[in-house]
Amino acid sequence: MQKSKITLVHNRKKSANVGAAALVQIKCYLNGKSSYISTGVYITANQWNDKKKEVVKHENSYKINANLRAKIAKIEAIEYEYLTKKIPYDFQTLKNDFLGLSNDSFLSFCKKELQKKDIKEATINNHKATFALLQKYENETQTITFQSLTLDWLQLLDKYLLSKNMEKSSIGRHHQTIRAYVNESIKKNKIDPKDYPYKHYAIKAQKADITHLNHEQLQQLQKLAENESNIYLNMFLLGCYTGLRFADIQNLEKSTIENQDYNYLRKKAQKTGKMTNINITVLFEGMAEKIINSYEEMKPFLQVSNVQINIKLKEIGQKIGVKDLHFHVSRHTFATQLLEKGLDIVSVQELMQHSDINTTRIYAKLVNQQLNNNLLKLWQ
Repeated sequence: MQKSKITLVHNRKKSANVGAAALVQIKCYLNGKSSYISTGVYITANQWNDKKKEVVKHENSYKINANLRAKIAKIEAIEYEYLTKKIPYDFQTLKNDFLGLSNDSFLSFCKKELQKKDIKEATINNHKATFALLQKYENETQTITFQSLTLDWLQLLDKYLLSKNMEKSSIGRHHQTIRAYVNESIKKNKIDPKDYPYKHYAIKAQKADITHLNHEQLQQLQKLAENESNIYLNMFLLGCYTGLRFADIQNLEKSTIENQDYNYLRKKAQKTGKMTNINITVLFEGMAEKIINSYEEMKPFLQVSNVQINIKLKEIGQKIGVKDLHFHVSRHTFATQLLEKGLDIVSVQELMQHSDINTTRIYAKLVNQQLNNNLLKLWQ
């Protein structure tokens, strides 16, 4: 980031009458824009030397000039600290620091509030994913202050996320998280209720289609995995063969596998809190067991984030002709594959940990629809 140009200006608007005192301001030229801070000093035109940028012919010239130089030095020192620490800043940030006003960023507020919340770990991870996104946006633009949270800011954020090829449904989920912390900010008197940015903004939450892979596509991915060592692909396939959510695979430990006549994966699901009990020796001919055993680490997937894996899966999906491959497709694939193989819906419900069997029936409808399509092809 380029350093600003800081100087002094007198009677900037040329509005003072001849012989009348006018304000001396600090001019800060940053990112192609000039902004100003009042020094509180008023002098006449003949008491100002514009070339030297100092007060002359005044009984307190020395004292006033010392005061003005101290103000310039103060704002330069504030900027220097941001530059040396490589922290993004804008004029409002410098001004708030200079005037001793609160300069809390919205993002730092969100992180502090999250620490106080008693919510499920999966929800915490979702909130952290939104924070990571905001941090990246902040790094590329400017600090997100409470004052900057306007309708215009929300629309600029949308434009930025769309430029990164993010689905509208994902953008909507991030907005739901942001809105929750904006509401918290209002409760804590950080934002005036009349400045509520979501008042005229509708969150575009699109209902995502349930995408799943068919048997041929799953086999294509399995062949890819056999030819290259790819932790992202292996995690996805593990989801296809166990039905586990991302957070559960990310935190999977080998110690949770119990060796009996068959190997069972037993762990508490982070979203539901229920115990999973998956026979990884029998399911899909032990493919999950082979993937887990190919790693020596006790927690082989801990370093992979949800954002990382979904970026990589989009690239992998293109290799098999799937436009938007993301991790949750693995869970959908698990359910549809089991139903296609003839497993009863109650057993699938149990494996998927659905509290409502109607949720599982959605997958059964997909399987029936696909069967009908195949039958129609035979007699057309």
